[in-house]
Amino acid sequence: MEEIYAIPITDRTPVVRCDIATSELIKVAANAFLATKISFINAMAQMCQAAGGDVILLADALGHDKRIGREFLNAGRIRQGAACPKTSQRWPYAPRSLA
Repeated sequence: MEEIYAIPITDRTPVVRCDIATSELIKVAANAFLATKISFINAMAQMCQAAGGDVILLADALGHDKRIGREFLNAGRIRQGAACPKTSQRWPYAPRSLA
């Protein structure tokens, strides 16, 4: 795997070595978290529209909190690839399938 990812690794991309199950769970968790973050800002956009607020200013202000960050706080459709819709649909059923 390190040969395949040699270029990103040289660009100081962090490498996490783990088992396959954890690797898959990391991928699912990352996609689900990203979908949640985008869904949240979309809900805030609706609230801003209803209340006369500015969602861009709201997102900029939230982005100052280092725990949240400004990345992916842009209202709009989730368009991060095919994995997001599949992840969003499967996520509620994951705990039952692991039991």
